[in-house]
Amino acid sequence: MTPEGEEYYRHAARLVAEIDEADGAVRGSKLTPRGHLRIESTATFAQNILIPHLPDFHAQYPHITIALGTSNRTANIVGEGVDCAIRAGDIGDLSLVARHLFDAGFVTCASPAYLERMGTPAAPQELEGRHCKVGFFSHADGKAKPMLFVKPGDRYTVSELQFSANEDNGQIAMMLAGLGIGQNLRPFVQPYLESGQLVEILGE
Repeated sequence: MTPEGEEYYRHAARLVAEIDEADGAVRGSKLTPRGHLRIESTATFAQNILIPHLPDFHAQYPHITIALGTSNRTANIVGEGVDCAIRAGDIGDLSLVARHLFDAGFVTCASPAYLERMGTPAAPQELEGRHCKVGFFSHADGKAKPMLFVKPGDRYTVSELQFSANEDNGQIAMMLAGLGIGQNLRPFVQPYLESGQLVEILGE
């Protein structure tokens, strides 16, 4: 190789190394998730399920920031810049893309003080009449949502509610206060069942 060729090789090798380094840096930044996430969730889901997992999420994805909105209202996903809304039930807006996260069954329960005062019903039909029921009303139209009891070959609804709230924390607080019997998702009431503050009834 001529001296000119050796000089050219050294320059070319240095340039190729710098290009490889730059390419690797760009690829690395693209492979590392980063950015801002705007999430909507019910307050109870956020409190009991989502927030306890955020420390692990942040450790795995330290370059992602999160803004978490908590309410039961239907978010305007496009208008409010929401990236992800977590809700229970069927999707209402068919233009949105939904992903199934998990299934959670309902638990019928009441406080020990209420059951000691009013007795423990042995069948859903016994809720009619003297028992107080604690449920939900829709924030959209104000209508109460009935309590539902299902087992093979049998389905029973209880529509008359003495107390209702439009979100889970309020309804659970009513049950804890001994106002009546209610239904909520097991992950949300499980801590209170384990502590004895609520008692499961009509489990079958």
